[in-house]
Amino acid sequence: MRTRCRFARPLAWVLGALVSLGGCAALNPEADGALALNAVFGEVLQAARAPEGEQRAALARAQLAFGADPTDVNRLRLALLLVDLPDPMRNDAQASALLAPLAGGAGDTPAGRYASLLAAQLADRQQLAALALRQEKAAHAAARREETLKRQLEALKEIEHSIGERERRRAKSNKTR
Repeated sequence: MRTRCRFARPLAWVLGALVSLGGCAALNPEADGALALNAVFGEVLQAARAPEGEQRAALARAQLAFGADPTDVNRLRLALLLVDLPDPMRNDAQASALLAPLAGGAGDTPAGRYASLLAAQLADRQQLAALALRQEKAAHAAARREETLKRQLEALKEIEHSIGERERRRAKSNKTR
């Protein structure tokens, strides 16, 4: 009987601690969300560093997982892959569409807060891309205008040269008369 008591007290403490920790996890649902996000970030980072074939496979797995179970974590996993993978796998528009529902309820979960941040960064990146495209078009238009002005200048020089030639011929013919 004495040995049973010797083990019962520490066992009771261990069980109490486990129940207590379990209660803390139940009271803090963000802990599970943070752990799930940590796993997602690890997967995305690993996929970003992997060869192209493995990147395609990771994207396909994420698409299947989201199709089968469209949870916030699966939605965020797919969006992160669509944002981080290189072209042609990158799809900012699809990632933005995936993030919109999460970002709309932003402060509720770790996934929602991160989705809000990522959606804002995506919007900035899209604005920068649009600005770069406008600047590129403006540069092409300026180059075309410059080329047109160069041709017009050459044409004016040719006209000036031909007028000068006519004047010299006319002056020469007036001297010979």
